Amino acid sequence: RAAIVIRAGEILKKGSNPAEFEQCEVPAGPKARLLLDYTMDYACRYKTPEIDLGTNLHRSMKAIGLNVGGGNSEALERELYNLAASEIVVGGFIDGADRWSASRVSDGMSFWKERDSDERLIWHTMMTMGARFYEMVRGNEHIAPTYAPAQVALQHNARAMDLHKFLVYRLRNGLSKPLLLRAKVLQSVFGQEIAETRIFWPEFKEALHQALSWYPQARVEVLEGPDKGLKLFNSPPLIPRKAQGWCA
Repeated sequence: RAAIVIRAGEILKKGSNPAEFEQCEVPAGPKARLLLDYTMDYACRYKTPEIDLGTNLHRSMKAIGLNVGGGNSEALERELYNLAASEIVVGGFIDGADRWSASRVSDGMSFWKERDSDERLIWHTMMTMGARFYEMVRGNEHIAPTYAPAQVALQHNARAMDLHKFLVYRLRNGLSKPLLLRAKVLQSVFGQEIAETRIFWPEFKEALHQALSWYPQARVEVLEGPDKGLKLFNSPPLIPRKAQGWCA
C-alpha cells in the first residue's frame, strides 16, 4: 500500500569560484547504500543531525573493511553528493486516506580545507541532516540494525545487500506464523527494473543465496512451480535486540 520515490537534486560544486551548482544523480548502487547506513547510524549513535563526512567517515569505512583510496574514494565522494542532494517521497493509502510525505536527506553541507602536519591539503565535509529525515531516523522504534560486514561483503550485488537487510529487519521480532511472499510481490520490491518474472526469479534466487550466506540461521523456503515465492519462518535474530544504533 505504499510507494517511495527518490529524486535527484543539486549541490554546490566543491571549490567553485565563482560559486555554481551542479546537478546530481539519484543515489544508487552499493556505495550509496553504505553511505546511507553510515549517516543514519551516526545520527543514532551521536544524537545529532550534524554528520561528519570527513575524518570519521574514512575511519568508519576502514573499520568495516572498505578501502577508501583510489577509485573507491571517488565513487564514495560522488555518491555522497548524490545522497546529500536527494529528496525522498513516501506515499500510500494509510489509515483510510491517501497520504504522502517528503523529506530532504540534507538541509545543508559545508566544505572547508586545511593543511595537515605534512602540508597535505585536506578537505573536510559536514552535512546537516534534513529536519524531517532526522526526526524519522531518531524516532523510529522499529528499525533493525544493518550488519555492516555483510553489506561490505555483498557490495558486488546490490540486490543481495537489500535482501540481507530485508531478512534482518523482517525476522528481527519473530513471526507468529509463516509468511508467504509470492514472486510477483518480491519482484515489485527487489526487481522493478526487470520486466518479466521468469528473468527476475533466477537472479533473485542467486542474490538470496548470497544474502543467506551472511544469515545462515534464517529459516527460509523457496517455492517453485506456478505458485513460486518465498516462505519465511520464525528465526533467531541475526543481531541481538538490545543492539543500539543503525549499524552493527
